Amino acid sequence: MNRNSGQGHIRLVDVAKASGYSVSTVSVVLNDAPLSRKIAPSTRERVRAAAKRLGYHPDGRARALRCGTSDTVAVVALDILSPACMSIIGGVMEELHSGGYTPLLINIDSQPERLKKGLNLILEWRAGAIILITDFGERALDILAEIEDSQMPVVAIGSDLTSRNANSIVVDRTASWITSVHHLSKLGHKDVAFILSEILDPESEEEWREVSGSAAAMGLRLNPDLVLRLSALQMPEVRSESGRAFVESLVEKQKRFTAIVSFDDWAAAGAASELTHRSLRVPEDCSIIVVAHLISSTCSRPDLSVIRPDYRRMGKQAAQWASSTIRGHKQGEDIPLILHRHAPDLSLLSMSSIAPACLPVSTHCLEISGAFK
Repeated sequence: MNRNSGQGHIRLVDVAKASGYSVSTVSVVLNDAPLSRKIAPSTRERVRAAAKRLGYHPDGRARALRCGTSDTVAVVALDILSPACMSIIGGVMEELHSGGYTPLLINIDSQPERLKKGLNLILEWRAGAIILITDFGERALDILAEIEDSQMPVVAIGSDLTSRNANSIVVDRTASWITSVHHLSKLGHKDVAFILSEILDPESEEEWREVSGSAAAMGLRLNPDLVLRLSALQMPEVRSESGRAFVESLVEKQKRFTAIVSFDDWAAAGAASELTHRSLRVPEDCSIIVVAHLISSTCSRPDLSVIRPDYRRMGKQAAQWASSTIRGHKQGEDIPLILHRHAPDLSLLSMSSIAPACLPVSTHCLEISGAFK
């Protein structure tokens, strides 16, 4: 019998018959059980040779049923098309494979029927842990509610779910905001417009107060008229149009600004489009910095400078936590609950849409483009 014989799945009993040893001996050898060290090397070699010749592969689900768990780590993504999400998954996969763990990737794409099928698959495979990638805590809580009875450990990326006993890795939003303001301040910018993308949590206002205080300390003039607030739950096209209309309004009202800090990439793209429409150059006439504090962003604009963390490193850290949790549970250890905030990595920042401050946009429009009547 060989792997092309068409006789179906190769079982332990088939390997036992081909090698001449008992099923229990074959099982101990092929599963690398502790008892295998007491079996003669020649026997182990003969069993493995027979398994290879027949094309035997271990039944992961059967092993999981015996052990109650497995070395499979479920990776659940609610927006797999996001460039940030793809980078995170790349880091997760690299770390899991190097540690000998099997990733089970499930793309929910915010569809309830996919969520149900995905969770059934996770439970069927007795996954040892789940890595959940999402910005929006409410959606994540729905998933946690579904698996609560299974006591399966969860590592969340993008949402702080420590209140639900899930280790969490998030973007340090406050550090990202302050870094963007500090960078513009060093380039001489004093009048900066802000496009805020609110995640609708109680920390948003506190963070903005901290950023406002830091900006004022750096010499920036904070004008409430230069602040636009968006909901992260709005459709991308709506956010893009909001960014465009915001710049249009500022220019028409002759508001002074030399830079825009946007916490939404779609709104930033809309703002850049309106500046170009008015013959204003980015970054020569107006700098734009996108602060990537969400991992569900899908607008990839290489012409815009982005302050962001190392997403791949976030994924690798999540995989390390998941694998250590699996090992800890097998050994009966208590696993501490951890929240880690990833600060921006300035080595990843390009200067494509950032330049030293020049004339404010209002003055530039009056003197050069004649935008005002």
